[in-house]
Amino acid sequence: MNVTELVGRPKVRRRLAIAAGVVAAYGVIGFFAVPPLVRSLLADKLTRALHRRTTVAGVSVNPFTLSVRVRGLTVREPASETVFVSLAELDANVKLTSLLRLAPVLKELRLADLYVHLVRNADATYNISDLIAPATPPPAVPPKPLRYALNNIQLTGGSIDFDDRPVGKVHTVRNLYLGIPFLSNLPDETEVFVQPALRASVNGTPVALGGRTKPFAGSRETALDVQFKDLDVPSYLAYLPVPMRVKVPSALLSGTLTLTFRQERGKPSTLELSGRTALRDVRVTDTHGADVLNFPLLDVRIAAADLLTGRTRLKSVLLQQPRLRVARDAAGLWNLAALAPPSAGRGPTPAGSATALALEVAKLNVTEGTVTFADATVKPPFAATLRSFEIGVRSFSTAPGAVATVELSAASDAGETLRETGELTFSPLAAHGTIELAGVPLRRYAAYYRDAIAFDVAGGVLGLSTGYAWSGRGDGWTFANLAGTLRSLRLHRPGERGDFLAVPNTALTGSAFDLATRTVALGELSLSDARLAVARGRHGVWNLATLLPPAPASPPAPAVTATPTAAAAAPAAWTFAVKRFALERARVDVDDALPAQPVHLVLAPLALTATDISTAPGVRGRLAARAGVNGSGTISLAGGLVLAPLAASLETKVADVPLVPLQGYVTDRLRLVVNDGAASASGELTVAAGDPLPSVGFTGRAAIDRLATVDAHAAEDLVRWSSLAFEGVSFASAPFRLAIADVGVSGLVTRVVIAADRTINLSRVFGAAPAPAAAAAEEEAATAAEATPAPEPAPIVEPTPTPAPATTPAPPAAAAPATEAGSAAAVRIAKVTVRGGAIVFIDRSVSPEVRMDVTALAGSVSGLSSLASTAADVDLHATINGQAPLSVTGKVNPLARDLFLDLKVVGNDFDLPAVSPYSGTFAGYAIQRGKLDVDLDYKLAERRLQAQNKFELDQFDFGEKVASPKATHLPVRLAVSLLKDRQGRITLNLPVSGSLDDPKFRLGPIILKMIVNLLVKVATSPFSLLGSLFGGSSAQLDTVAFAPGTATLDAPARAGLDTLAAALHDRPGLRLDIAGRFDETADREGLRKLGLERAVKRERLDELVRKGGTAPSLDAVTVAPSEYDTYLTRAYKHGKFAKPRNWLGIAKKEPVAEMEKLLLASFDPTADALRQLATERAQAVQSHLLATGKVNADQLFVVGSSGAPAAKGKGPATRVDLSLK
Repeated sequence: MNVTELVGRPKVRRRLAIAAGVVAAYGVIGFFAVPPLVRSLLADKLTRALHRRTTVAGVSVNPFTLSVRVRGLTVREPASETVFVSLAELDANVKLTSLLRLAPVLKELRLADLYVHLVRNADATYNISDLIAPATPPPAVPPKPLRYALNNIQLTGGSIDFDDRPVGKVHTVRNLYLGIPFLSNLPDETEVFVQPALRASVNGTPVALGGRTKPFAGSRETALDVQFKDLDVPSYLAYLPVPMRVKVPSALLSGTLTLTFRQERGKPSTLELSGRTALRDVRVTDTHGADVLNFPLLDVRIAAADLLTGRTRLKSVLLQQPRLRVARDAAGLWNLAALAPPSAGRGPTPAGSATALALEVAKLNVTEGTVTFADATVKPPFAATLRSFEIGVRSFSTAPGAVATVELSAASDAGETLRETGELTFSPLAAHGTIELAGVPLRRYAAYYRDAIAFDVAGGVLGLSTGYAWSGRGDGWTFANLAGTLRSLRLHRPGERGDFLAVPNTALTGSAFDLATRTVALGELSLSDARLAVARGRHGVWNLATLLPPAPASPPAPAVTATPTAAAAAPAAWTFAVKRFALERARVDVDDALPAQPVHLVLAPLALTATDISTAPGVRGRLAARAGVNGSGTISLAGGLVLAPLAASLETKVADVPLVPLQGYVTDRLRLVVNDGAASASGELTVAAGDPLPSVGFTGRAAIDRLATVDAHAAEDLVRWSSLAFEGVSFASAPFRLAIADVGVSGLVTRVVIAADRTINLSRVFGAAPAPAAAAAEEEAATAAEATPAPEPAPIVEPTPTPAPATTPAPPAAAAPATEAGSAAAVRIAKVTVRGGAIVFIDRSVSPEVRMDVTALAGSVSGLSSLASTAADVDLHATINGQAPLSVTGKVNPLARDLFLDLKVVGNDFDLPAVSPYSGTFAGYAIQRGKLDVDLDYKLAERRLQAQNKFELDQFDFGEKVASPKATHLPVRLAVSLLKDRQGRITLNLPVSGSLDDPKFRLGPIILKMIVNLLVKVATSPFSLLGSLFGGSSAQLDTVAFAPGTATLDAPARAGLDTLAAALHDRPGLRLDIAGRFDETADREGLRKLGLERAVKRERLDELVRKGGTAPSLDAVTVAPSEYDTYLTRAYKHGKFAKPRNWLGIAKKEPVAEMEKLLLASFDPTADALRQLATERAQAVQSHLLATGKVNADQLFVVGSSGAPAAKGKGPATRVDLSLK
């Protein structure tokens, strides 16, 4: 079938017609529709992209040759008609493969008459600055790179006008021709007919560059050779489109370079730069003209640098004698920051947008460098210089796993040296090696740490060497085999003399540091011959507590609710560990100026060793320390130590630590001087973590030996002992607990001295008020005596001991306070033993002074406890003045919240003349003789005291009178006579009871007041006292009543005299004055009645005699009532007085009543008769007392009679008054 027949078929004809129509439509669209559309889109797109008005004169398209021609392209300056860029014509011949590859593939590209107008403004910006720094950041996801293949590129007739307005000059480039054989990142086999070339006339000077092209070989390659020498770089820097923040006064650039574009079949295209370039005589300064970087030569030899892929291989880089100045101004701005390009207006680089760096440097050297450093942010400003700065890098590569070797060394102007050797990998980023640092003077860098500390580093030279490794992360640093030395360290506080710390030698070996795991592991750290001065000033602040400045006050942070995420983000705590720490031959001087008498302690030689110490939880290390104390004592500790949580168990030994150096602490609290004494202890010291403070415990023994103290005021011995030992001590601070198996005191001697001003040495020593206790008590008692001149006697005074009251029951266990439930036996002392003790009592407030010696003090107190339900047994014995035994027995609990005691104090045969000065001073009489027995029974429970005070004086007698202005005017002798029994003993029972909560209840003043009341009672009512002694009443003893006109004792009078006789018999020292009294009226009337009675009885007696009867006396005659009238009549008849008579002169017979009246009137007693009656009454009392046989005659004295009126309250005057002497 031929073509004609084939074409004649209808189906074929239809297809050919369709094809012809498509081609025709393609042609029509290509020739007529596409050009205006492209023209419009091109102008619009360029206007939007360039922010400049763009016009296109015309566009023509040949769809069959795939060629495009653009004519009259013009871009104008913003808001101006000035042409920015214009292009007369652009011809592009597109290959059909562009449709297959979806990328532009051009057979030929020609640009004719290109014009560019560049302007540098006065502010150093350019008319293209807005195009270089776009206002919008790049997209977060970068677009795929544009693929292209451009061949046979020619630019003809190009022109460039550069208007440099700051210098007022216009640079021109005319007749610019640029030939580029091809530019492609796609494989393409287009015929290349253009050779690489660059020709132009620059400011009238022709410039031409040529190259080579291999157009038809298996690899397409074009090479352009570029050579330049001593190109003045600063003259071109001004035309950079971005502003520079530094100045480059000088820099010469030379180079011999080859730019090669290569495209091999089946491989990506390359644009490669090779050759050598050098910068010479470079000087970079800041904007003020200060040097930043200078170097004479930077030589770079490029093996190959692919400009399309960024892969670069350098044969060598050499930087000779660089001088770099690093400076930071007072605002904290670094001068080197000016070397970085400005970042304003640039958005963040999106992830993955940067091309991977591929760089290889076979050799890099920096030789004979100098770095100067200045920092004005610190005071004073810091400056340093590094000289002989050398860097050597070999085989550097960014390829994965490639290893480079690095060496660095430098020396500072202060003699410091730095050396580093190591290896570096770029991918993954990591480094390791060793660093050596030597001769670093710490004082030089004081400006950086001065604000963080409150002391000066006066000396110290540091040296370090370590291996290091870096994993490329910020916290990926580790250091191993860290070793260092610190020589001649000296720390000094401003304003103080001398250093508070001096360490001549410090050495560290075998250490490691890991920033990622936050661990520091020290191998062996040793310090030798260290000297530490610890001091406290007059204001109570320790120097070591002020080594850091006070933290600045900051406003309280707002409350933030913790979340699991925040808690998880918290960094792990650092872990510190020390394999071995050794401190040798150290010395610690402690000076405390706070006490009035400063304290100085010396701990030397001090040695300390710690092994396997760590802050990791549960790690147990060991600690051993030993120190001398002030040249005589020693302290040693040894045992296990755990830091987290804190726990320690240390065997502790303290031997002969002197107490005298601690005098200042004693003087501030006690006014005494420690002359001698040493403390010792041995046992286990434990420390455990607690909140808020650690708990401390101790088990073992402790002692204070050879203690000797002196009263600082009187310069006299106060307290001394041979030994005070605490055995079986068990102490814990939280919760508080103290248990002691035995407290032993040997050789205790205490002096209690009352000075002439009545102050007590113990009160002065322990800080009590200086008011004399004795004077206060005396004044209080005197005041009480004056206020109650005649009180009832407070004490019960008996000749024999009074039966003891019911025993106060011990506090029951059930009544223990609730606070004991969780703290049983907080304080427990099993036994306190006293051996060979003595107490010397001296009272200089009286003259002569009184001295009593309590010697042979021995005994024990067993079972002391702070539990209120317990009581300790007391058994103490002593001798007073070598002859009077004294014992204290019973139970006591002084450690409970409320004191409990049930004590009995018994003393016998104390010779009272030893206290005669007291008697002479206050009683007015010396003591001639006498002994004293004391029996005291004291019971205190629930803060209520019941006390029985029994005193017995045997053969007590006052001696001669003593003239004393303080002596009482009370009848003390009479009191002694009243109280002393027939055996010469005086017994006083003084019971006292009261509550300790009563502020007025004080035992001593109460007893003194009772004694004063007793003396007042003796003076005012001695018979009342006798009555209380012998069971009588005061009315029966101080007076004897008689019937008016008689001297006869009735039964009550005789009973009272019998009681008085018994008292006089038991008190032979008493003298009784008997004074008869009469009543002028009553006794006269009584004598008359007595005369009447005797006249009637005489008549009766006469009758008895007449009848032969008898009567012993007239008073014994009785007259019966029935006989009374008879004998009255006879008496009336025989009476010798005038009687009524009758008219015969004979006496009348009168009635009985009238006869009695006349007889009574006939008796008229005289004054002598009344006085005689008083005398007879006194004699009757005397006779009766003598008749009892109990009273000696020398005890009774009848004194003159009296007829004075009776005293008020003393009864009738018809009596006998009795008084004691």
